[in-house]
Amino acid sequence: MNTENGFDIQIQLNFSDVVHANRLFRASKISYIAGLALGVLCLIIGGQYLLCYAPFFLVGLLTHQPLDFGNNNIEAVILLIVLSLIGLLLICDVLVPLLIWLRFRNNAQHSTEPRKVKFDNGGIVFEAKSARGQYDWSSFKECVEGSREFILIYGKGLYITIPKKAFLGENEIELFRGFLQSRLPIFKQRSKTLIIGWPI
Repeated sequence: MNTENGFDIQIQLNFSDVVHANRLFRASKISYIAGLALGVLCLIIGGQYLLCYAPFFLVGLLTHQPLDFGNNNIEAVILLIVLSLIGLLLICDVLVPLLIWLRFRNNAQHSTEPRKVKFDNGGIVFEAKSARGQYDWSSFKECVEGSREFILIYGKGLYITIPKKAFLGENEIELFRGFLQSRLPIFKQRSKTLIIGWPI
């Protein structure tokens, strides 16, 4: 029975849940904004200069002649292409989900293992076939709520994901939100990432 004083839920995460929670975690940190800013800067610098070289590429393609960059060397052009690609990767947030997928694939059985989670005034208890964990509320620094989950942050890069699909409905989610707000010093709600606008 889930009440305002305690919750017993079952959690089973899939790859989408893991990526979504990680994006929410990173979006709550200043480093995420810095990464997006760096991506935009790389794309602006690389793209601006590549536009200058576009006529050389176009002439070379149409005339089937070797590309001639005048006094500029090919290394500079390659550097600009790489800079533009790095900018796109940072803005589109591709690299981190790829790394998560590699880790998830290598440890899929543990990652998708069902866990029973109990929340009460004393803290949180996780139980699964392979492990058991217990945390008191003082272990957690903050909670961030996204469109699909709550993440409870307890260290540098460390957090627990509580997907909203584990609850029976919006009323339970509202009760759980109030439960967390009364026990954690910082509670944030985020609905979108900066620039990209992907729902989190």
